[in-house]
Amino acid sequence: MKIAHASIDEHGKISGGNAGDQTGKEVCIRDWYSKPWNVVLRLPPAMGVKVAECMVKAANNPRIGYDQSQRNSLLNYARNVGYDPSKVTTPCETDCSALVTLACIYAGIPEKQLVINGNSATTSTLRRLLKAEELTGKEYTASKDKLLVGDILLSEGHHVAVVIGGDMKTSQKGIDLIKSFEGCRLNAYKAVPSEQYFTIGYGHYGPDVSPGMKITQDQAEMLLGMDLKKYEQAVDKVTLKLNQNQYDALVSFAYNCGVGNLSKLVLGRDYQQIADAMLLYNKSGGQVLEGLARRRRAERDLFTEGGIEKKTGNPYPEPNKSLKHGSRGNGVRWLQFELNRHGAKLIVDGDFKDETQKALIAYQQTAFPNAPNEWDAICGPKTIASLRNS
Repeated sequence: MKIAHASIDEHGKISGGNAGDQTGKEVCIRDWYSKPWNVVLRLPPAMGVKVAECMVKAANNPRIGYDQSQRNSLLNYARNVGYDPSKVTTPCETDCSALVTLACIYAGIPEKQLVINGNSATTSTLRRLLKAEELTGKEYTASKDKLLVGDILLSEGHHVAVVIGGDMKTSQKGIDLIKSFEGCRLNAYKAVPSEQYFTIGYGHYGPDVSPGMKITQDQAEMLLGMDLKKYEQAVDKVTLKLNQNQYDALVSFAYNCGVGNLSKLVLGRDYQQIADAMLLYNKSGGQVLEGLARRRRAERDLFTEGGIEKKTGNPYPEPNKSLKHGSRGNGVRWLQFELNRHGAKLIVDGDFKDETQKALIAYQQTAFPNAPNEWDAICGPKTIASLRNS
């Protein structure tokens, strides 16, 4: 599990250094550690992915350093480039909470919610101003096992960091699947004459491949390893907890279909919906290609190997309180997942809105046909038990 954060200046102090990252570690990516954190703040999945994306961009920009006394200077420059830290070209500074503030704004939270009188949220005010789902159990604050990409790890009054990725890598089974469909060609070629760039090795495509280029088998393996890292980073941002087969299948899918299509595939879907939607990515130029159809079937088979329900079940924790219109969080995701299992077609986004309410009432009418008083659009203990046990 990797996290990103603003750490300390080049002298090991909280202020007084030069603008920009002088050591490469002032704003950095590192392995997860237990602070310990006293709360994990969890935003909606798509927003959490954007928060993580922003943190990675900041960590990779050497112009961004650490200094508490100049903590708002990064925000002042980033404001002019769409809050994107990768586009900041002037050496500047931030601190841990000011950086997370920027990441949340980049993800779509209004600046006025988190920046008061020109000052970014601090570790002491971030929890209150952000209004995110709060997870305080030790399984979140003292362990990495249940953390998701985009989770904000907060130790109020001390430090804050963001989860940006997991520990998983593509297994040999996944690599073999990719190799079997990509094939290996040691001479540069164009699969389609209209393509902008040439391809070589195991489907390596891009401006670094020139006409007439030749490589060795060892170089092809090296390029494959480089490309795998790119697509693993994309799969690491998926907010559902994945087993190895699911991870491998999504890496293969992204390798062939691209990071953008991977994002579309998983957004708002549960495991079964992802597996079913995979099969739709079988066309080129509007025409179904048997090669693509075979690859999608192989990826889906790998994704579902062992059975989705048996291996993973509902990935979200069962709610411990009643849910109704306006509720948000993982409890609502649990409800939406269960309603989909009973025939609904909801986006699993953790937001209890009209469509979730309609699906809940429809389920209650089916589950309790002789008890109209239960058709109250509230997911209470009786409805939770019914969904769990049916």
